[in-house]
Amino acid sequence: MIRNILTARIKAEFDNISSREVLDLVDSFWGVVGYNLKKRNRIEIRGFGVFSPKRLVARKIKNPISGKIISVPTRNSINFKTSPELVKKLSSKEGLS
Repeated sequence: MIRNILTARIKAEFDNISSREVLDLVDSFWGVVGYNLKKRNRIEIRGFGVFSPKRLVARKIKNPISGKIISVPTRNSINFKTSPELVKKLSSKEGLS
């Protein structure tokens, strides 16, 4: 789902908030999530899942086409673990509705 569709769906639920305010809230939410992941903090959203920062160590890989060995530097990544409640909702016949 793209940001504008998410904003429109939230706006449909709350008539007393303008679309601009909803967009600002969505942007602020993801800004806080990004900031905390950058600071290597774990983020848990109950009923949805957990975002955890993950450090991928440097390693050497083989290019399957050329056969050359390439060094991949250490980098940061994000791990997401879905909550059991969300898995159950997605697995049910009714879905998320």
